[in-house]
Amino acid sequence: MTAAAPPLDPRNPVVPFTLEVGGKPLYAQTLLRHLPGKRIVVAGEWDGRQIVAKIYIDPKRAHVHAAREAAGMKAMADRGVATARLLAQAHSNSILSLVFEYLRDTETALHRWQVASSLVEQKTVMNELVRTVASLHASGLVQEDLHLRNFLIGGGRTYTLDGASIKIVNRSAVRFSKALDNLALLFAQVDSKFDALIEDSYKEYIAQLGNEFSQEDVIRLHRAVQRRRERRSRDHLAKLFRSCTAFETDLNANRFWVIDRRYDSAALRAFLENPHEMLREARILKDGRTSTVATIRLDGRQLLVKRYNIKSPWHALKRSIQRTRAAVSWHNAHVLQLCGFATPQPVALLETRRGLLKHVSYFITEYVDAPDCYYL
Repeated sequence: MTAAAPPLDPRNPVVPFTLEVGGKPLYAQTLLRHLPGKRIVVAGEWDGRQIVAKIYIDPKRAHVHAAREAAGMKAMADRGVATARLLAQAHSNSILSLVFEYLRDTETALHRWQVASSLVEQKTVMNELVRTVASLHASGLVQEDLHLRNFLIGGGRTYTLDGASIKIVNRSAVRFSKALDNLALLFAQVDSKFDALIEDSYKEYIAQLGNEFSQEDVIRLHRAVQRRRERRSRDHLAKLFRSCTAFETDLNANRFWVIDRRYDSAALRAFLENPHEMLREARILKDGRTSTVATIRLDGRQLLVKRYNIKSPWHALKRSIQRTRAAVSWHNAHVLQLCGFATPQPVALLETRRGLLKHVSYFITEYVDAPDCYYL
């Protein structure tokens, strides 16, 4: 990386770019996350070190979010919780930057969980996380966003991230009822088929705190996990049609779309801008009056596109006062996932518009290359 990299464009952050932090140039090499108008997260170099930087660009709320992140990270560091060290913070031209040390040779707990080849390995991951949560609780801290990407594991340690979600609830230990509810949030992040791990992992939690095990508390914990899952499902489904951490939406007079941010790319957006023409060159699996199904290849991935056709002006009017069939498919696919059913990963939803009327709609998923049960 050289100093010739262009400066940061907050509206369209493209790496590499440079940004001055604390009188020293920060060279951003990898874009890790981008929440438009809010936050940019990058990996790169600063002051001769490998770093991760959170760059807050919201002109109204940047100072609030940056202060919350810095306070949470400081609280963990002060109380002996393993986390990334804050190296610098700076404010320049309405942009607030926090620079953290890069934690080498670590991987997210989510990745460790996903690559685990057995229930024993998954139990090992969960027990490590439970012990980390117990350490937080013993220090009077609660991590209110306990998803598995907020922990890094490596070198015999587990690091807690996302200082903005750290809440200081006590000078010493967290009250037990609140701690149990927070622990339930961790278990709610994984599928219910792993609930058999809860009791043994809870024993790890209790042992870390030096408390006595109680079967009644295990029952309370199971109930709290179920409540947390129900709340998590409601929260997730409420975000399906708006921009958030998981999804990017765009609306104009001609169309509305939602994209899973993990699949967002120039190629996918090009398809959504002109799907009818691009489907002409796709492999058609079904070409019916009510729907057309085809496969396309974008960004090296095979995707399946289902186009829901409009049969008549009356049909178009009816669909304009209801959810489109593509929107129903988008919603139901996420419901199936939350319930633990295997279903093709939903990628994007597109609704075309003609004035006030919704018109043809498209539902895009990953393509699953498998035989149809009808022919088995």
